[in-house]
Amino acid sequence: MLICENCGATNSNSASFCSKCGSEKLRIPNEKETAWDNLKGSFSSSSINYAPRSGGLFKNAGPKLKVLAIIIFVISLIIGEIIGIAAIAAGADSYYGGGMFITIGVILVIISPLLAWLSAIVVYAFGELCENVNSIRYYAAQTKEK
Repeated sequence: MLICENCGATNSNSASFCSKCGSEKLRIPNEKETAWDNLKGSFSSSSINYAPRSGGLFKNAGPKLKVLAIIIFVISLIIGEIIGIAAIAAGADSYYGGGMFITIGVILVIISPLLAWLSAIVVYAFGELCENVNSIRYYAAQTKEK
């Protein structure tokens, strides 16, 4: 095994030029590099491909999910408050004791921000998770190339 002095790529012992960059500067690896390659070899036998995915529907899913979390929060908050206020108004206009409508309306006005926040935080956390997984995949691919 020969190592390119220009880019650090490993090449076969019979190589005259680097297979990655084409440089003629090839050298025999030192003891540390040989030990590192042996250690890397024990991890590279995995069948998992850690290379970052380049496109498709789920490209940059993390930031998209974070924006979706904000949209979910706003829409859920508005809808919950409108339904709560409508229930209070319906109870107040009722001639037959609209206490139940008023109670439900007050509960919705109080609880809807909490429910909106909880649903948004779950989606936001999943978006954060997606970003972290992409970062791990990227750095694992960088380490695998070296």
